[in-house]
Amino acid sequence: MPTFTYSSKVRAVSDDCSLVLNARHRFVAGDSSDKLYNLKQTRIPDDVDVLLTSNLILTISGVLDGVKVSFEDIVKSAVAHHLVHYLRTVRITQYFQQS
Repeated sequence: MPTFTYSSKVRAVSDDCSLVLNARHRFVAGDSSDKLYNLKQTRIPDDVDVLLTSNLILTISGVLDGVKVSFEDIVKSAVAHHLVHYLRTVRITQYFQQS
């Protein structure tokens, strides 16, 4: 069965900083294939059901004034704290919606 890859980029800019989110997705229909097909659409179509069959892995890295930000500084950042808070809120909300 085919294996598809898809990438998207979201950018937010303010007077003080900019944030870019690069997302890479890999879709497998049935068994994974050796050949990857790159989807060039701007977004995943609304009528496509996407099911997570493995762990979701998020990798966060940063660059500030052309210098890579350390892992420790990213963990302490407001962006990381907001992301963790958001993911916990979504998880709790979905739990109660299923009950």
